[in-house]
Amino acid sequence: MKDAVVAVDLAGRLIYLNAAAESQYGMAASEALGHPLERLYGVRWYGDGDDASAEAAMREAGSWRGELVHIRGDGSELHVESTLATLRDGGGGATGRLIVSRDVSERYHAAAALRSAMRELARSEREFSTLVENSPFIFARFDRALRHSYVSPQIEAYTGMPAVSFVGKTHVETGMLPELAAEWDALLERVFETGQVAETSFSFAAPSGEIRHFEARLIPEVTVDGSV
Repeated sequence: MKDAVVAVDLAGRLIYLNAAAESQYGMAASEALGHPLERLYGVRWYGDGDDASAEAAMREAGSWRGELVHIRGDGSELHVESTLATLRDGGGGATGRLIVSRDVSERYHAAAALRSAMRELARSEREFSTLVENSPFIFARFDRALRHSYVSPQIEAYTGMPAVSFVGKTHVETGMLPELAAEWDALLERVFETGQVAETSFSFAAPSGEIRHFEARLIPEVTVDGSV
């Protein structure tokens, strides 16, 4: 088996290690057998009461499965998915425990990195919202299909349409004049293709009938891999 398999007797002394366990914990069976399990690794539970829950499951069902941390002799930590089962003799009496552990450290650290990135993204988005929603300027975001993914509330004062009514729509679908929509779409396409800032100016009639004049900058937002 690729998983580490360890067995202990009722006194918690090691009575078996497979080759994967020797490799995972950096100790030969000849050095470990007959010694307490703690010689091979220490244990750190993720939450308070996890150890009590595991012991309760062992008493009631004879087995338990979950995740915890094994601390090797050199102090390094392994995040493992572990299964405990009661070893029994031919008459059904308990003789010890079998412990099967799979190293899931890579998965654990990847998940932790993702959680950290999501928290950072949420913080960044809160800062973005605070900035743009208190600015006199109109801010808009577009996806690669040239649809609005965000529009700041200030747009309503100029168009009479609430910001939410723009989301998911192209310029034409919002009612923009076809000629102006085509100009905007061409500019957006250029920004997506080149990653360069573009500028334009345009005019349109507000709900009051007044002609309003605008200047706009189209700024690429770049992901970590460099794509717009």
